[in-house]
Order: sequence, then C-alpha cells, then structure tokens
Amino acid sequence: SGIDIGSPYATFLVDFGEGVTDCAVIRDGRIIHSMAERVGCSDLRRGLRDAVYIQTGLVIGDAEADRLLRTIGLTAEGAEPCQGLRAGQPARARLNLAAVQSVLRPVLDRMLAPIKSLLLEIPDATGAEIIEDGIFLTGGGALVPGLREAVAEGSAIDTRIVNDPMGAVISGAR
Repeated sequence: SGIDIGSPYATFLVDFGEGVTDCAVIRDGRIIHSMAERVGCSDLRRGLRDAVYIQTGLVIGDAEADRLLRTIGLTAEGAEPCQGLRAGQPARARLNLAAVQSVLRPVLDRMLAPIKSLLLEIPDATGAEIIEDGIFLTGGGALVPGLREAVAEGSAIDTRIVNDPMGAVISGAR
C-alpha cells in the first residue's frame, strides 16, 4: 500500500473485503488494536439487488449488481439504467439512486460500525496520531464510489484510498 507500517506513529487501516470489514491500528510493525465485522461488498450487492427489486420489480443477477455497485456505489443523486428479469422476461428500468441509498444505508452503517468502535476504544494519544495521519482504505470495497466519503464523514477524519487497494491486501497477506 505504500504505507510505512514500521513507523513509530499509529496508522489506521481499513480493509473492505467481500464478506468482512477489517480495521487495524499498526505501529512499529505490529497490530496494536483491531476489530472486524462480518459485513462487506457481498452485503452491498445483496442490498442493491433488494433495492432494484423493491423499486422496479426487476430481478438482477450478480454481474448487474456488481456493475451497479462499481458504477453508482453510494451515490445518492440521479438515476441509473439497469437490466434484469421481470416475470421471467428480460426488462430494463431506471433506478432512483436516492431510493437505492435508503436501502443500502443499514449495510453501510454496519460497515462503518467497527471503524467507529475502534476509534472509541483506542487511547487518546493513539487517536491523535490517527487524526494527524488519517484513515487508509484497502480492499476491493475501497473502490466503491462514495465509500471513502462515507468513512470520512462518519469518522470526521481525513480518509484516503491506498495505491492499488486490491493488490495491497494480497501483498500484505503474502
């Protein structure tokens, strides 16, 4: 990710994965605080499928849900075309993004919960270092439009996406 994890100052990383949101505070090459929640991008896609069905009556597949997630993400304005099946027949519809976001909000709140909880649990001095350095996002979820802004708004801390967020997770595991 390009982050100096050996630094004597705390670094806050969040990995938005497929099924888990992992948070860690790293200092001197060690994880000093961590928290995880079993919620991730798969839950956002499931929420999108539900929102599309509620709004349009369309049943969309995984590929269309993934396309919508990567295209609109957590954007709350405008409309977006989508395609799926209605009564077993191919059909198209336009989504009202504000209505989609109201369905996705509970999932987003669950994804933000471990970040907020961990920030409340860490010592004040560590928190000050994190406020100064910011929060760094990794994983495929870091690429979802609007997620970085949601983390920044929910934590009131500058939030950045690392270079190559998906590759950073693989390199870190290696």
